[in-house]
Amino acid sequence: MTCQPILTLYEGKCVRGRDTKIVFCGTCGYAHVYPKPSAEEMAEYYKSLYYHAEKPAYSADQDRLGEYLDVVNQEKLAALGEARAFHRVAVDVGCGRETRWMKVLANAGYKCQGIDPCLAESQLLDNLFLVQPDWKTYAGVGLWEPVDVVSLNFVLEHVLDPRAVLAECREYMPSDSRLLIEVPNDFSPDQMLICLREAVPCWNDRQVPWWVSTPDHINYWTPGSLENLLRSCGFRVEVMRSTWPVERLILEGFDYRVDPEAKKLAVSCRAERQREWWALGKSARCVGRTVWCVARKEA
Repeated sequence: MTCQPILTLYEGKCVRGRDTKIVFCGTCGYAHVYPKPSAEEMAEYYKSLYYHAEKPAYSADQDRLGEYLDVVNQEKLAALGEARAFHRVAVDVGCGRETRWMKVLANAGYKCQGIDPCLAESQLLDNLFLVQPDWKTYAGVGLWEPVDVVSLNFVLEHVLDPRAVLAECREYMPSDSRLLIEVPNDFSPDQMLICLREAVPCWNDRQVPWWVSTPDHINYWTPGSLENLLRSCGFRVEVMRSTWPVERLILEGFDYRVDPEAKKLAVSCRAERQREWWALGKSARCVGRTVWCVARKEA
């Protein structure tokens, strides 16, 4: 299908210095880079740069935010409920080597496998089986079992065709199994409020939107566009939640985009703020920095 842009959300430089245009697409039903890069361009980018240069930096960030991630993961686990007695298999698609979420599932009674194209080969790591690179590999090496939970944490913003990814996951999911997805919440109310409060709009050469990151982030999500996509792909959203909006620090005067001390604060306070966000029930407002959901596969 041919993309039909109906609203330009941003046009200019992104944080990586590239010229970028983000549109809301009437055909796709969500915002994405326009025009989309080719599959060949993305394959070359991931082969030559992403896993060697940018992924290690991402992994280091995950280590620094470990306590915060533990809080979010406990909230996710609570939303999933107890592992079922007979179907306790979880597959983490796009797991990388950051196995923190898989370990949480394993400790809760799930048998965990991970799938990621960055893995050079199948390997057993801390009793978690990681396979490369896709569902067909997973099924082909004799690991296939009915899957109770499929996780896609920070995957759908990276892929050229999210609908195709969800369709492939659905193919390997028995009826009534569950999908857990987390994505950045971009062009959010807090982000736009910051842009309004700063005399200079974010989209110009002096200051670019800090959440626009191409070529790795192709798609830009809101709670509504994510839920609509899932519904159109045969999933029913049961729980939709958000993480604490770290942009609130900028509104409070701690600009972690440019101030190293504010950046340290953004790391150190995030777990505590997330606990409060969860305890007060604010996660359900879905206005945070990321959104995550649990969706049930419908027959």
